[in-house]
Amino acid sequence: MTKHNKHIEDYLDYYLDSKFNPEFAVLLQGEWGCGKTWFIKNYLKKYFKEEKSKYLYITLYGVAQINEIEDQMFQQLHPLLSSKPLVFTGKILSGVLKDRLKIDLNDKKLNKFMINIKDPLIIFDDFERSAMDMKILMGYINSFVEHQQLKVIILANEEELKAIEKKEAKDDSTLYTKIKEKLIGKTFKINHDTESAFESFVKQVEKRKIKVFINGRKREIIDIFNTAKYRNLRHLKQSLWDFERFYHSIPEKYLLIHGLMDELLNLFLAFSFEVKKGQILPTDINQLESFYYRHAREIMTPTNNNDEPKRLPIDTVIEKYSFINSHDTILPGSLWCNLFDKGYISEDDIIASLEKSKYCIEKNTPAWVKLWHFRDLNDNEFPKLLEEVNKEWKVRKFETPGEILHVSGLFLNLTSIGLIDKNIVDVVADCKTYIDDVKKKGFLHKYVGIHKHGMDKISSNGLGYAGINLKEFQTINDYLNEAISNSKMECLPKEGEELLKVLLNNPREFGQKIFDQTYYDIPIFKFIKPEDFFKIFLELDYGGKSIVLGAMENRYEFQKMDSKLHEEIDFFKNLNLLIVKRVSEKKGNINGYILNEFLPDFTKIENKLKSLKVDGNEETSK
Repeated sequence: MTKHNKHIEDYLDYYLDSKFNPEFAVLLQGEWGCGKTWFIKNYLKKYFKEEKSKYLYITLYGVAQINEIEDQMFQQLHPLLSSKPLVFTGKILSGVLKDRLKIDLNDKKLNKFMINIKDPLIIFDDFERSAMDMKILMGYINSFVEHQQLKVIILANEEELKAIEKKEAKDDSTLYTKIKEKLIGKTFKINHDTESAFESFVKQVEKRKIKVFINGRKREIIDIFNTAKYRNLRHLKQSLWDFERFYHSIPEKYLLIHGLMDELLNLFLAFSFEVKKGQILPTDINQLESFYYRHAREIMTPTNNNDEPKRLPIDTVIEKYSFINSHDTILPGSLWCNLFDKGYISEDDIIASLEKSKYCIEKNTPAWVKLWHFRDLNDNEFPKLLEEVNKEWKVRKFETPGEILHVSGLFLNLTSIGLIDKNIVDVVADCKTYIDDVKKKGFLHKYVGIHKHGMDKISSNGLGYAGINLKEFQTINDYLNEAISNSKMECLPKEGEELLKVLLNNPREFGQKIFDQTYYDIPIFKFIKPEDFFKIFLELDYGGKSIVLGAMENRYEFQKMDSKLHEEIDFFKNLNLLIVKRVSEKKGNINGYILNEFLPDFTKIENKLKSLKVDGNEETSK
């Protein structure tokens, strides 16, 4: 089966083939994840030729009592209960459990409690993960070997057993060693057999296309596994299964692009091994893009003290795997984070990132995206692309916050590393002028809330922002956010008129707009005339009025004391005066009755806004 552990297979053949009772168990030991379970299960398939009834396989993981072991035996023997008796009777087991602390490993009287079984072998896996007292468990297993004359194989992490021994046996630090001498006749250490394990894991991959892809990259996968140095075959198995799911989520056309899937596989495995080992958290992958800029700044602005620069967990990962380019990981760090944290990224996000990758750059790809991949350009291509992006910048082609930040970040980054011959202060001033010009054109107001709260802070358009760790980049980002906010305020009178049209045609949509992200912290009612609102409100049916009032109440319920919505106080003061007047005029009519029913709720909103304004001013004065 494998040359790495061939000597162990040969001995197990001898152990199981022998007609006499050796009266000892065989211990297969090794660190967690080395492949002990995989080895023995593959060996058993070969030796018994798939006849599972020839042995009992007991896992001790978390087992706290002997009857839990016997439950496993019962389940495995159940199909043959008519011809093969159980090892113990329930009544006898109860007696054994009561007296287990008094078990003498040499007590011949145990024979009378035992009933012979024909199965020649019992395997006990995860020995060190049992919750039972070590002395009781080893005494119990010894009863099978010595009194029932069965053959037993134990799988364990012996280093962990020795640690447990020190913890449990304060007055006898050699307890495990003493019992082992009585129970274990032969000990073997399982050697990692990555290649055979890999072949076994691939057989379990369901989709043939993915199986062929993984098989064709066997050498690269094993190399990455060895680079990780964790030697845990469970990590390899689980990572291959996880990659199968990820591969299946990628649209067909990208699977055919030369080199793309190879690089994605390499990155996936590296991150997966590190996350599974616990060396990094999925959220640490968000720091990928910052690696290059943090280290570039350390070189350009060295400190005068002897303090070592602060290292992040992701730094070690980047340095360990030579194929990780922190500035270009196909998917931005935020998506890798989601993949390993939530186990899912949407197909739209995958496509957006792949389309912007160096593997998918085509004639219709925006010039700034090609420039983002400047490390893949030659000396002829770079200046041409830079010139093209500069021309588009001068005519103010970039209008979305994401594109503006991307191009600004590129200019800042290329200047900081000497590829643009400009003063970075001048670049910052130019970026601010660009934002002012776009704001004047009226393109920014629609992004309020979306840019600040809904967009990824470190990436957009499937790419991480260049220069994100430069202080000048943060200056531009803050300036852009302020411009978006101011643009929104300047457009509010016009938007107030549009919102009244929504109120007239769709009260539910009106309620959503004043409560959700669009206007939840924007004082839109400051720019709406109370008379115009009241006129439309009167035309709504009872259900429409209730929806609008409910949305208004929800809008103010959880506002903070310093909320800008206190600026809407005059609107509600005047609106309530209109309602009171109308109630008086329509006294005795259904219309007046309904308005009078709603009046306390509108008054409650006015009082809430008064408290915001008062408390907010008091807080400011402090």
